[in-house]
Amino acid sequence: MVSEEVVEEIRQLLGEDGWSQRRIAEHLGVSRGLIGLVASGKRGSHGRETALGVETESKRPGRCPCCGDRVKLPCVACRARDYVRRRNELRNCHDVDARECHDRRRVA
Repeated sequence: MVSEEVVEEIRQLLGEDGWSQRRIAEHLGVSRGLIGLVASGKRGSHGRETALGVETESKRPGRCPCCGDRVKLPCVACRARDYVRRRNELRNCHDVDARECHDRRRVA
């Protein structure tokens, strides 16, 4: 993923005479395909920058240790299932003695 500054520089160089797409790609160290996307308007000026201007690291999919699915970690589905399980346990607390319920929550 390239930064917003690089995309803007590509646009600026495309507007100047004497700059071919191949020359821009070599000059900036990016692919000619990216130059073509910017030139055709199919590539916006969005980047992966934070508010500080530092490029964020992309999260690659991995295997969730709980369910084994290939997801971006942490696995949101497992966190949601765990939340629902805990919520249901707390709802069932009203059926038992309050002291026993308190002891069970302290252990978990």
